[in-house]
Amino acid sequence: MSARATRYLALFGGLAIIVAGLTVPQWLASPGIGVVQAAQILHDNRVLHWIYVIGVLLSAVSLAPVVILLAIRLYRRQPGPALLGAGAFVFGLVLEVLGALVSLARLGVGTNFPEAEFSGAVAAVMSADTTWLPLYLSLTSTYQLLELSGVILVFVGALALSAALWRRRWVPLAFTVPAIVLFVLALFVPGLWLTTVMAAAFAVLGGAYGAFGYATARLNHRVEIDPDTGAETVGQTPRSRRSRRSRRR
Repeated sequence: MSARATRYLALFGGLAIIVAGLTVPQWLASPGIGVVQAAQILHDNRVLHWIYVIGVLLSAVSLAPVVILLAIRLYRRQPGPALLGAGAFVFGLVLEVLGALVSLARLGVGTNFPEAEFSGAVAAVMSADTTWLPLYLSLTSTYQLLELSGVILVFVGALALSAALWRRRWVPLAFTVPAIVLFVLALFVPGLWLTTVMAAAFAVLGGAYGAFGYATARLNHRVEIDPDTGAETVGQTPRSRRSRRSRRR
């Protein structure tokens, strides 16, 4: 994959997760809100929830090949962080997608509610039909578990990869650490601010996605060892040297 394609994929994935994160305060109910009220909020903002699901899906599809390519290029230098980081990152992306789809299923399960405006478990809860309440609660718990596990794994993977890169490219680490701090704060911030802080964490994570793309493209260059200092220096590939010579002629 070319350096340009790598950067564009990562930037697109970062933009997608930022857009998805910005919708969270609109459709995700804050802790302490009742089940019926939470279902009402999700129902009223179902279009934004669709945008969230699509954004999570697009970000995962865009970033997974970039992370795998980054791990391949890092493997010869640091095999442990490369395998741990890429494995956790990609598995986390998969869990995020599954969690988003489970959350979306709450809007599409249950069809025998003619009095409801929108068929689904959410509409069933809003119409005070207790038959579907256990299903709604089960889907909500499953979504929360998958999303939380996925985000944690993505952060673990991003931290491992950015730590392995920091001597060459410090920008991924500069985005990853604040994103983790914001997400941890979101888990402990009470009331209405939780979803806002979580959206900020996803926005910063989107910047980390783009930084990983640029770091991966940069690693396309050959790494040489300085015989005097033993330090790694970024050199040019034989192809790039031939291109430079041809331009000089």
